[in-house]
Amino acid sequence: MTSILTVLLSFCFAMAVGTLEVRATPLWQFVETSCTSSNGGCGGLGHGGPLPSSLPAVIATFNSPDPAGQFYFCNLNGTALGPCPLDPSNDHAPVEIGDPNFTLSWTGVYYSSYTCRIACEFNIAWADYAPTTIYFIQPSFSANLDIGADGGADGSDSYIAGCGMFAQCSITGYWTVAEASSVKLLGVALGFFALVASQVRRRAS
Repeated sequence: MTSILTVLLSFCFAMAVGTLEVRATPLWQFVETSCTSSNGGCGGLGHGGPLPSSLPAVIATFNSPDPAGQFYFCNLNGTALGPCPLDPSNDHAPVEIGDPNFTLSWTGVYYSSYTCRIACEFNIAWADYAPTTIYFIQPSFSANLDIGADGGADGSDSYIAGCGMFAQCSITGYWTVAEASSVKLLGVALGFFALVASQVRRRAS
């Protein structure tokens, strides 16, 4: 009788609780799978330096605790390089709108994230925790990055995101989860089962 009651209690608890998990926000990586360029931008592959040594290779990472969002930043230093499109009334003031709660980095000589040391424009959107659009332009150094869900274009006067110096590249690839922790609290459930069983045995005796 005691063993049957213990099994029934354990089954009911398992059905009610299920599998308890604590999930961390996933870290996404963009894996470059191919590179084409009309002016030698992919020629550095396999020669070391800031470019990937071979493909496929990770060229960008992204992480946000928010499942979806969009962020826009513009600091084009006024009419010298053009106004910030979202604030035509004040060409000389940086524009920053949207959700800044994310981290983004990409390979290459150029610095990571969206902040601009000099004039630039940056736009990013994500859904289901994964980037859908990354757009970056820095006119004074011809730096540009335009990557969607499966690739896009990049290039600069220096190395940026897997493209060579003074070159433009067309790249393909995909976003994938690089790190996602899942801690299953099975020990807690088993401990509870053991406690229930001991109490049942004690009362039965």
